[in-house]
Amino acid sequence: MTKIVLFLIVIFLISLVSGATLNLGDSYQKKETAIGEIVGNVIEQISPEQVKLTRNGVEVAFEYGIKNLGGRNFVWLVTPANEANYTLTVENVVSNVGGSVETQDLEKNFFVGNQTSNYFLKPGAIFAAGNFEVTVVLNNDAPETISVDFPESREIILQSGENKIQFDIESVGESGIVNLMIGKYSVPAYIVGRGGSPGNNSGNFGNNESQNNTNESQNEIGNENHDKRRKFC
Repeated sequence: MTKIVLFLIVIFLISLVSGATLNLGDSYQKKETAIGEIVGNVIEQISPEQVKLTRNGVEVAFEYGIKNLGGRNFVWLVTPANEANYTLTVENVVSNVGGSVETQDLEKNFFVGNQTSNYFLKPGAIFAAGNFEVTVVLNNDAPETISVDFPESREIILQSGENKIQFDIESVGESGIVNLMIGKYSVPAYIVGRGGSPGNNSGNFGNNESQNNTNESQNEIGNENHDKRRKFC
């Protein structure tokens, strides 16, 4: 037991001095939604202008977003339609490392293969103080059926191109982070509840629940442009 406790203490101390990291997958299909998280004690808000995608050192256009949900920073993007190695960079991230304030560029390399994903969705991270919708884009001509688990289990038939899926939060009691299962994607969402018990959603809520729902709402409402498409000439 003593060895286990010491091991956990060491892991905790390492996390305090290791700085922020960008967690994202190593490989994706073309036109797929990639969802990652910036892990660490980030102390300044991250803006969309700090995020960029490069291929062979050249910045490329892409659709993406970044959201702070209950104190956790999530970043998402729709992968490019070209097979290649890419680097996602979040510049000038300010974090507290071992009691010192440090600024660092976070990078994650990943590969986009030669297969195209059946569908992608956007946004890949959600703040909802009311009913909301998610856009799912089917890349194939033939319809495809997917499952959605929020606010209850149901099936959605996707048609070729854009599909709007509506979500009702009236049944949500407590505010917090819930993982929405939309087909093959697990989408982090901060839902502002109506008070009382979270009911059937209680198993999905994480431990990093916001302690100030009013400030969280004002923060997100003021940062709706955190989902955007970066364009270049």
